[in-house]
Amino acid sequence: MSARTIKLVGDAPAARAFVAIERTLDGADDLRIAGDTETGAAMIVAHGARADALIVALAEPPAGLSHLALLHPRDPHLPASAALDGLSVLITAGATDPETPADRIGTLADAFDAAGANTEVHWNRGGGEITDEEITRLTLWVNAARGAMVDVASLPIAREEYDGKGRYLIAAPGGATAEMSYSRVNDGLIIIDHTEVPDAFRGTGTGRRLLDQLIADARAANTRIVPLCPFAKAQFDRHPEWVDLLETRVRVKPKPER
Repeated sequence: MSARTIKLVGDAPAARAFVAIERTLDGADDLRIAGDTETGAAMIVAHGARADALIVALAEPPAGLSHLALLHPRDPHLPASAALDGLSVLITAGATDPETPADRIGTLADAFDAAGANTEVHWNRGGGEITDEEITRLTLWVNAARGAMVDVASLPIAREEYDGKGRYLIAAPGGATAEMSYSRVNDGLIIIDHTEVPDAFRGTGTGRRLLDQLIADARAANTRIVPLCPFAKAQFDRHPEWVDLLETRVRVKPKPER
């Protein structure tokens, strides 16, 4: 699915939450807001009775559905036949809302887990209203999901360097960023000091993509490398064809013992 869709459906109390989500999507070209009649959504956020109807319909989930947020479901009944392996689910409810008692929400969460979903429950400290705290949690969840929904391999690699520090980075919608940072010793030598790959990028080969780009640029610039970062060092150990790039004469000063 090249165009990722977020579908927002619900009653009037969800309006503020939906507006908050839409604001985070300004300028995003990977997601588009879908109307109620559109199917095949990659992410759905539903509220109240609309959430209940959606849960029942999960006996045959929409094609491509990967993330599902259910706000204050009222009388939810997940079909026993639902197969939801890998589906990311967020359920929110009010701690003092008599229409969403803890045992009912707990039973729903257990049913999703049994169907193979990865389920999280967020209780706000209010009742039937959608609180600011809940909107904040929902927005964070949506933005994290955006990073997981894209084809990571299609995201470009950027490079930044200033004041003797640099990094290669891949940024996904929603703020998830993978990076490999380095320190420049001189015009012909850099030290790879850190690699960070967020959960949204796990298992996608993103760390290796960053290293491959760094190596290509180092070769083009006749730059040698000290792979101090454990990930980079392990990769160099596995690839003897990179040995010509290694600088072995630099000794990194150890940290003083306390």
